[in-house]
Amino acid sequence: MAKFLVHGGKKLHGSIAVSSSKNATMGILCGAVMVRNTVILKDVPRIQEVDRMLELLESIGVTYAWKDTTTLHLDSSNTLTLANIDKDACTRTRSSIMLLGALANQATSYRLYKTGGCKLGERTVRPHMYALNTFGVSVTSRDTHYEVKNTAVKAADIVMYESGDTPTENAIMAAVLAPGKTTIAFASSNYMVQDLCYFLVQAGAKIEGI
Repeated sequence: MAKFLVHGGKKLHGSIAVSSSKNATMGILCGAVMVRNTVILKDVPRIQEVDRMLELLESIGVTYAWKDTTTLHLDSSNTLTLANIDKDACTRTRSSIMLLGALANQATSYRLYKTGGCKLGERTVRPHMYALNTFGVSVTSRDTHYEVKNTAVKAADIVMYESGDTPTENAIMAAVLAPGKTTIAFASSNYMVQDLCYFLVQAGAKIEGI
């Protein structure tokens, strides 16, 4: 039987270059829409999923430019036109679901098209809908899209339906846009959630417990 023989007691040291994260990047790209100003992101992975999200954001009025291979400038100061949302880009990235939280209190009503990557049914979006409804965001599921209405978005104390990463990110973004103090229990503490929180704090949000 194969085995490892480990001789311990040695001082460990050294350094490594940590790769950028797609999952963290997608949440932060959605969060950048909330800033309504210029955002500079560094160490952004140049991958297809990021390109699709950028196409989606550009279709609603966000401008962007790559300053070098991994540095991205975004500007969401223009009026967002959600009626122009790129259906194709929206359906090809599951991360588009996080725009529900990012757009809370920014648009009264719009459509967000469903993605095609996951076949698990409505169960996968139920945690998002449950959390957002608590803040006053109404999400109605149709065959091809979600109908979203943001009316009187408010702070709330919420226990998450499940401790998922993207539902937690949606809840955090909605909470940041809602006036007042929100407490989120049973929240995911995964790295991409923390990275989104750190980004929002740099943008002026007050978040405790990261």
